[in-house]
Amino acid sequence: MGYAVEEVDIPFANLQAKNPDIKRFSASTIIFCRDPHNPTEPYAFLCQRAHWDHSLGKANSWAGSWETPGGSHDHGESILDTAIRETREEAIKLNPDEHMDFCWATEAQIRDSLPYDAEKPQQEGLVMLENKKKTILDAFKQLQDSQLDMIVRSGEPRE
Repeated sequence: MGYAVEEVDIPFANLQAKNPDIKRFSASTIIFCRDPHNPTEPYAFLCQRAHWDHSLGKANSWAGSWETPGGSHDHGESILDTAIRETREEAIKLNPDEHMDFCWATEAQIRDSLPYDAEKPQQEGLVMLENKKKTILDAFKQLQDSQLDMIVRSGEPRE
């Protein structure tokens, strides 16, 4: 189920107050595009986490795994502000301390992706944390459902 802008454009402080047991919040964005030569096949934009953060002098968590653009909020930002900022930072120009590559992946490629293994941070191919994989697959389902809804509505008689 999608959310209205008003439902996600709230300050993180309000979200924290409603969910006191959750210690850390972040926001992410799933960007879809279509190949003009195959418009029925949507693709999701993914970034691959860098192995090493030179600015902090330490290894990145979930190094080598693939994810959608996203991250932690800056003071005073809403969820929507954070998602927009992180998308601009990661989808327009990769920061080598955070991400080392990007790709466009189909639903099938994401479904077939390997689970991330912290013991093997140099895994080849599309590897993802299971919770991130589930979120992206849910978004593909929502996209498909919204398109079916538009097709059904476009076939209805207009008054």
